Amino acid sequence: MDLATQSTDGNEGRRARRRRELHQSILDTAAELFARDGYDPTTVEKIAAAADIAPATFFNHFRSKEDVLREIGQDVFARFRRLVDEQLARDVSSVERLHGFAARSAALVRRAPEMTRRVLTAVLRTARPGEAGAELASMQADFARLLERGRDAHDIPDDLDVDLAAEILVSVVIGAMTHWINDPGYRLEERMRNALALLGDRLIGPSPKKPATRKTTTTTKRSHRHED
Repeated sequence: MDLATQSTDGNEGRRARRRRELHQSILDTAAELFARDGYDPTTVEKIAAAADIAPATFFNHFRSKEDVLREIGQDVFARFRRLVDEQLARDVSSVERLHGFAARSAALVRRAPEMTRRVLTAVLRTARPGEAGAELASMQADFARLLERGRDAHDIPDDLDVDLAAEILVSVVIGAMTHWINDPGYRLEERMRNALALLGDRLIGPSPKKPATRKTTTTTKRSHRHED
């Protein structure tokens, strides 16, 4: 490779890096304005001014402020994915992992409640066809991973329909989020924890080994009484 080619590659690398950094700067600036001033009052012009760029530069990266919000929303769903990974790293039962996910996700949401409301509203209500579905499908796949891990460890019944159970779990989480979006007083963490615990008991149930152990113990006791 000659020096001219190296110089060209270096310049292209720097331009790509600067573009990525500017793109992220616009996202971060918009997120701060959405959280501080609200979504509707925050215009493209205000985002551009706060990011110290021209509006035309903004449109080189995003078609609209709705696109900015959707990209921020993708990051929110990615954080939920990381919470599932966090629970999978714990040496606990599947039900306890669901409890942990409920507590951690509710805490994540409450760190920036107004921003999260705006993001979830944009993703779930105003997304173009197929966009919200892709995010929900990703969340369902994450729950399926959690359930499959439990099935592999014989922590949940072998005949559990993992895909259906994961779909129900997503519906519960999104339902709780939707209630919270519409009612700021909604006890999100408590409701999510209780709902996932209830589903865990119904869908997953106790470990298959436990009932057999209790039954054996009871039979043994009855046998001793009969002998006496």
